[in-house]
Amino acid sequence: MDMIKMFLRGIGELNLWQRVFGWKKIRIQGQRCQEQIVLIERVVRDLESENTDVKSVNKQLAFERDQLDKQVEIRNSKIEALEKYISDARKQIAGYENEKENRLKEHDNRIARLDQARISYETKEKSIHDDKLREVEEYHEAMKKKWSVHENEVEEVMRLLCNRHEVFYEDEVPFRGKPDNTVEICDEYVIFDAKCPKTDDLKNFPAYIKSEAEKAIKYTKLEGVRNEVFLVIPTNTVEHLPKLSFDMANYKVFVITKDALEPVIIALKKRENYEYLEQLSPEERENICRVIGKFFHSAKRKVQIDLYFIQDMLDVLSSSQNQLPDTMLDEAHRFEKAEKLNPPMEKRSKEIPLSKLEEDYQKVKRDADLRNVI
Repeated sequence: MDMIKMFLRGIGELNLWQRVFGWKKIRIQGQRCQEQIVLIERVVRDLESENTDVKSVNKQLAFERDQLDKQVEIRNSKIEALEKYISDARKQIAGYENEKENRLKEHDNRIARLDQARISYETKEKSIHDDKLREVEEYHEAMKKKWSVHENEVEEVMRLLCNRHEVFYEDEVPFRGKPDNTVEICDEYVIFDAKCPKTDDLKNFPAYIKSEAEKAIKYTKLEGVRNEVFLVIPTNTVEHLPKLSFDMANYKVFVITKDALEPVIIALKKRENYEYLEQLSPEERENICRVIGKFFHSAKRKVQIDLYFIQDMLDVLSSSQNQLPDTMLDEAHRFEKAEKLNPPMEKRSKEIPLSKLEEDYQKVKRDADLRNVI
């Protein structure tokens, strides 16, 4: 490029003689310039081609830049939104933290008040519990004292009655165990055990008396001890007992009060006057044994006959189940369910008079005669 500029500047400065006589040199330089121009044109074409490519690339880059700018703008918008969200979230977190701190303070205050209330409640409850324990202990002491008073009163009455009726009171029994009061009548030891309710609630007192009656076997199984035991209870507890005697097969237990002690001792004392067997004549003893023998025979014969008829009736019932038609059997069962037998009820402490039995027998006999049954 500099060569072409120098060639053109040199041609412009040549005079006529220099142009005539120096034309060859000028032509040579012109050819070189021409080659340079061709080279320059080639370079220009290459540059133009590169420029076209660059423009295309620049256009693509501009498009991409626009896209990137849009994406940057979108992301900036998102970032602004996120920054706003983060700012709002931080404000909310700060509010939550403040609220949490306030709640923690309130919680601590409530816990403190609750602890104070718990301590106050525990103190009050302990005081109430101690008062109840003291009341229970005082109540138990009062009941023990009441029981002890009852036992002492029974013992005093027993000793007084024994002195009055000349009955020997055993201070120390010659057998195992230690009953409250023991007397000796007719060469037998009779036990009077004082019993008192453990509480003012008499609902369980009947069960307690029954249990003590069952435990009395520890005395009655001993040699020389009478098979009748008397439990002495306070007078105001009698109405709470459904029964005042217990038949334990091998022994009996009677529940009495202090007021009944003297009649019982008198009744037991009279047994000494009934020792008359040695005074009976042989004929009287034989008559007594004869009556007892007849009772034995009648009772055994009655059991034998009842067993015979029971077996016979069972056979009749079994055969009727097998031999009767089903329709008749169903009808018979229907009538059977409608029937009901009401034999006379046996009532305790009520005697069955012999005269009443004879009267009932005569009535049945007359009825049988009228119906021609016999």
